[in-house]
Parts: sequence; structure tokens; C-alpha cells
Amino acid sequence: MNLPTNSTVLSISHLAVIAMLMGGLFLPAAPASGDADGDERWQDVIVAIDGAPDLHLGYRDGNWRPSSRAHHRDIDNEGEVDAEAADGGYRLDVDTPVQNRPGSSRMLTHRFTLEIERKGDGFNVAYEGKWQSEQIAGNTAALLGAAWAEPVTAWEAPVEQVAAEPVEGVDRRPWHEVIVPLDDAPDLRLGYREGKWRPTTEVRHGGIRNEGTLEAARSEGRYHLHARTEHWSRPGGSLRDHHFELVVEHDDGRMTIDYEGRSHNTEGRVEVAVGPIWPEAVEGWKPIEPNEHPRLFFRKDDIPELRRRAETEAGKAIVERLRKTLGNDGRKLPDVFNENPPSRYGARGINELPMGAYTTWHGAGYGFLYVLTGEEKYAELSRKAVELAFEGKLDRDERYNWKSIGGEIRVGPVVAAIAMAYDFCFDAWDEDFRKKVARKILEYESEQATTDNVMKLDTVIRNPRHHPANNHWGSQVGGAGIAMLAIRGDDGVDDELVDEYLDLIRYHARLQLEEGFGEGGWHSEGTHPGRIPANTGFIEFMRASRHADGIDYMANRDSARWMALRWAMEIIPSDVTTRGGGRSEREVASRPLVPHRGDYGDDDLYRRSPMLSHGGEFSQGFGVLDEQDRRAMRWVWDHFIADGEEKRPWDVGKYPHRAVHALINWPIDEAPINPAEVLPHILVDRDKGYFVFRERWQDEHDGLVTVLLGEADHTGFKHVSGGPIRVWARGWQVSFRGFSRAQLVAIDKHEAGKEAIISARRGGETSSVLVDVSGESGAAVLVALAGPRTHQRDDLEQDRDGKWHIEKTLEAGGHRWNVLAIGECDTPEIAVADDGDAVSVNGQVLRFDGERITVDEWD
Repeated sequence: MNLPTNSTVLSISHLAVIAMLMGGLFLPAAPASGDADGDERWQDVIVAIDGAPDLHLGYRDGNWRPSSRAHHRDIDNEGEVDAEAADGGYRLDVDTPVQNRPGSSRMLTHRFTLEIERKGDGFNVAYEGKWQSEQIAGNTAALLGAAWAEPVTAWEAPVEQVAAEPVEGVDRRPWHEVIVPLDDAPDLRLGYREGKWRPTTEVRHGGIRNEGTLEAARSEGRYHLHARTEHWSRPGGSLRDHHFELVVEHDDGRMTIDYEGRSHNTEGRVEVAVGPIWPEAVEGWKPIEPNEHPRLFFRKDDIPELRRRAETEAGKAIVERLRKTLGNDGRKLPDVFNENPPSRYGARGINELPMGAYTTWHGAGYGFLYVLTGEEKYAELSRKAVELAFEGKLDRDERYNWKSIGGEIRVGPVVAAIAMAYDFCFDAWDEDFRKKVARKILEYESEQATTDNVMKLDTVIRNPRHHPANNHWGSQVGGAGIAMLAIRGDDGVDDELVDEYLDLIRYHARLQLEEGFGEGGWHSEGTHPGRIPANTGFIEFMRASRHADGIDYMANRDSARWMALRWAMEIIPSDVTTRGGGRSEREVASRPLVPHRGDYGDDDLYRRSPMLSHGGEFSQGFGVLDEQDRRAMRWVWDHFIADGEEKRPWDVGKYPHRAVHALINWPIDEAPINPAEVLPHILVDRDKGYFVFRERWQDEHDGLVTVLLGEADHTGFKHVSGGPIRVWARGWQVSFRGFSRAQLVAIDKHEAGKEAIISARRGGETSSVLVDVSGESGAAVLVALAGPRTHQRDDLEQDRDGKWHIEKTLEAGGHRWNVLAIGECDTPEIAVADDGDAVSVNGQVLRFDGERITVDEWD
């Protein structure tokens, strides 16, 4: 192993504080209204409270008040602050509401007493109080921020003005992303194209579409930028401004940027590369003509190939499955309908009703049979199925109905279901019915089940509920996008409104991939919540965007790729049985498992399989992956899922549209390839603090380690609070001491790509973990944790049919270590090194300097 040895840890720089004169008299707290509210010299003091959202206060000449931005935008009450002078400092009693999390209407209350001592240009704060029924106490330093109410001073624009273009509509010209990493402030994201600049998406509530302002000018070969955008300070915190002056020198694809912050009081210099174009235009894309259909997932020229695929052995099996999901062999409408009342939660029909019961997607299923056969009887069945939806027939899941729908999260998938039928049958339906369907899609509204609320497509598009890191977001955005792409340009459609909607949807789609999913495809709310946006609209939308909009969201965006591919990293079969014989013999799983983390769910991937959201990873996911990734995913399907106890042929489940996607997307003509040949053994998601280590892809004894830090960063909202390091190997499943609400400091990967060291900090203390799945330690999986996150535990050694599991607690170099090893055959020697300052594993020395583990060369 060639991990860094005795390396210097990069520390996080402190804010460069702007010195300001402060009054000598301590005065009572000023109200957040009246004259004080209009004063332009109030300054932010942000008190970081461990285990609770930041407390935002306003300070001016000895007066204190709640910050005007530390609450939900629709709630005017800013709380109360009672202040008094105390021994050369201040004593504050604070009672102020904050959001439960960004985008939530639920308000919780800070109730804290603060003892504040003047400390140079800032304050030392001792706090004690209650947050969510938990008593919290601690000390922290707080800086005196810039005057947030201060007006922007006139900026002298040198010589030549340069356009700062707004983000309007779809733009296929080559905009490049420039990400400026700022010290102690969220990254600043800019767009650059041929001397022009614009703000790009920043971290904000989904309902706030303003991407900020950007003024630009050029002189002496440099660009001078004045940038102002918004971001969330942290989950539950407030919207704050980026407010920066930048001087940019551009030289052959790289930029040197000097920056100075007016809102964050920070300055510095960075070198950045001009990033790739994103989203990227599809090369050679042919624009859609008015009334041209099909268009969403394939074009008319693709139909002969679809019909060829349908005649292959695999294709015939998929079409047979499609007919089963429709009932009556797909030759007439189903006989079984959901008679339960509509619901918002706890749908019953998904488990009670047999295969072939009516679904909102039946129109799409019949429509696809029309495409494959050319027989108009299927287009007529599609029409009747769509009319049943309009009349109020319930889906097999009582939440996904055209009428009495189960909330905003269901609107996108439902309108997309009808749009698929419309797209497939456009040429067969009469003009009046086509126009009727398009109008109903565009003007969609429905009562919400069990309430008096009205759900409108207009609301879902203009202001999707919650925010991009919530599992409801992608379903709304993706489904609405599919529907708008289906009807755009057709006779009788209000194209001006559709174009306005698509502009918003494209913007929200970018937010989904920048904020909701991290670079490793990990969703902010965890394993199963992440399946909801991906499987009920968003992956389908990315596929449809390629065909019907000429936009490729997958290109140059790791979050998009790993959203679909990450299952290849994490699925482990529970046990295996042998199928076939001779050279065709292979092992297949009875049930696929994943190491679950998140708001709900468990390790069984398909336990909730009748649900719409718990399926489609393969049938839909294949459609957005490139050939190598598809082949790796197919290997996982063939060896870990196919023919298993779950009996889930072609990842179709009980919904007709999944069979449609399976025939379109399944790599029928591409041989599977072991993922080890094309995928990394370590999946790193710095955005979300999630890390996956895979030893091999073979059977239920494969080694798999997942680490989740569970702390919010500048680009997402991690609702999952971290937890133990989960280790599966050689049939053992172990929960090992891990992290919770820890901030990533560094990750160092060995060049061979099967070992890494992760260092993370919480409350000023750093712990470090080494994960090694290379086998060079003598173990299939080795995990060594050092620092405050360790705990005292008895040594453990277990053996099961020659497959062993060892855990040890050691004291070395003034630090506690927890070491876990799982393997087979000979057990490694784990002990304190001879010098007493390190841990030895089979003669290999591991050291911890209080910041990070370092490793000597393996023997």
C-alpha cells in the first residue's frame, strides 16, 4: 500500500475578518422592526451550535436582535432576544423560530442562553439551551460579519463592459462551468462562454429561481466580476448571500482568480480549470417536428429496431411480461380494479391486487403494443385505458390516480403515464381526442386524496414541493418534464406556456443533480428515499431529454451516472443456488441485499417491491448508461438477481411501463462483463460524505464496506445522520463504530484503488479510518479507526466454516484504535507496534497523528 506517510494535513483556513470599530457601551437588545429595522449598519453574528442549526443574530453598536433571514420566508415572526451587559460582555436570552429543514413549513425553536465575551474582532460564546427537546451546551467562536443591510456601493467598471447573460431557455451554445472554491464559503459557480459570464445554479430552496446577479467588465486582459448569489448556510439555517469581487486572468483553459468577499469576509487566490459544458447538447440530434411522434424514448426511425428486439428470445419474454401486467394477455381491458378509497399514505392495493389489475400506466402499455404490432386495436385499448383514468379509476396503488391523487409527489408520474400513451398512439388517435389529452395534461389539476387541497401541474412546475435534496423533488420535476416534452409543438398546444414550463423544468433538473444527488449518486435522504426520485420520473426524464430535447444530463455529471449505476457497487446476494450446467453453470441470488441507510427501508432491496418506487433500477437505468456500464449492470442482474426468489423477470414488477423500458433499454445484444473490469473498487461521494468499498464481484461472500459521515456540506442537505461503518464480508455482517454529523477533512486513496483513508472532524476533534479491500493485509476486508470516534470494546474472534471475524481495541501513540478484520484461511496478526506508537497488522505499521492515519509500505 502506497498511501501517504507522515503527510501534512491541510487545515481549513479561518475567515479573514474585516476589522471594524465597535461601540464601547452595551445597550439592550433592539427590536427587529421600526427604526432599527431600517438601519443599514446591522451586522450578522452567526453562532455555530453543535447539534443544532446555526443561530443567526444581528449586532450593531452593542445592540442585539434576531437576524432577519433566520426563518422560513413566509413567517414574519423573528423571535425574541433579551440582552444585557454582563462583566464586560453580554448575556442574551434567545427564543427564535427556525425551519425544521430547508423547504419545510414546520418551525422549531431555538431557546438558548448565551454568555458573550468580546474577543478581538469577534466574540467568544458560551451557550446553553434546548433544541428539539435535547439539552445542548458548549463554547464557540463567532465572527462579526459584514453589514448585510449595507447597500452595494458603486463598482467602477473598467473600460470595456462584458455581457453577463441571464439563464433563459435552453441554450445549446458552449457554456462552460467555472467552479471557484472559496475559503470558508460555499463554492461560487459561474458560467463562461467566449468572454461572457453568467451565474449558474447555486444552493437554494427550489422555489427561489433567481440565480443571482453578475456584473462583468474587462480591462488589460482581465475580467472584473461582481457576483451575488444565494445559498443555504446549512440545513435548518438561513438563506445567505454570496457577495464577491473577482479579478480573473484567463490563460489557455485555466483561470487565476483573486477574490474578496463582502458577505463572508474572506479573500484569497485560486487557480481553476474551465469546466466541461453541462448539460451537453446531443451530437447530431435532429429537432422534433410539430406533431412528430413517437419522440420520448425513441423516434419513428427506431421502430424497426424495436420490432427486431421484440422477436429475439429475450424480447419475446419481455413482451410476454408486458401482456401479463396488462391482464387478459393485453388483448382487452383488465377485469380487476382497485376498489379501495384513494389515499395519501399506506396504499393497500399494491399488495392485495393480482398481476394485471388496472394501473394508470395501462394506456402506455397498450400504446407500446400498438407501436410494436401496428394493430389499431391496441391504440383503441390505450384510448379506453386513458379515459378510465380521466373518469377516476384508481391505480393499483391508491396514490397514483388521475383524480384524488396522493399529493404533489404523485403528479409528475401520473401526467407522465398519460403522456407516454399520448406519444405512442398519437398517429392512431383522432385529432379531437389528441387535443383533449394534451389539454388535460397541460391544465392538470386534481383534488388531493383525503383533503380539500387541489394539486396543480402549474404549481408542481413553478415551485416543486420541498427542495432538491428531498425525495419528492425528482418525481415532480421528471414526470412533468416528460409530459411537456410529449406535447410541445403539437396542434392545439399553448407552446408559449410549454416553453416557459420546460425552462423551469430544465433548471430544476440541474438542481436535482447538483444538490439532491452527490457525485457518487448518494441521495441526501438515504438509500431507499433516493429510489423515489430516480425511479418514478427522473431517470426516465433524462432518457426523454436526449431524444425529445437534444439535452444530455448524463454527460460530464458523475451524479447522473452513479444515480443509475451505484447499485452495481452495493448489491450483495443473500445466498446462491446453481443454475444451468457445464460451461453455462452460474450462481444466482435468491434475494439481493444492500447496506441500507436512510429515513426508511431495510437491507432487502425488493421487500417493498410492489411499490412503484422500488423497482426500475435496471429496466430504466440501462437506458441512460453507456455500453460498458450497461454490461457491468447486466452482470449484477444476471448473477445476483435473475431467477432468484424475488421472481422479478426483467425488472418489470407489476407495472406495464417497466416492460416498455425493458424492451427499449435491456442490453440484449451486449455480453455482461464483471464490474471489476470497468468499475472502481472505491466509490467516493464527497458531496454527501458517503463512501463505498467493494472487494470483488463474485458471490454472497464478497467484501463490502460503506462509510457515511452524515454531515451537511455546502452543496446538499444530509438528512441521514451517519452512523456505524457497515462491513459485509465472507458471510459476516458487522456494524462497526463510525461517524455521525462529521465533516470530511480529507480522503487519500491508494493508487491501486482498493484502499483509502478518510479523516473527518466533529466538534473540533478529528477521527480517521483506513479501509482496505486489497487483501494485502491478509484479510479480505480491513477497517482501522483511530481517534475520538473509537470506543472501548472487548476483543472478539469468531470463526464460521473457516471464515473469521476479528475485532480488537488497542492503545497506541496516545490514541485508541478499533481494528476489524474479516477473511478466511490464516488470520492476520494485529497488535501494538514495538515502539508503542503505532498499530501493526501483519507487520504493516499504521500511525495516527491526531489528524489522519498514515501507512508504511506493505511488506
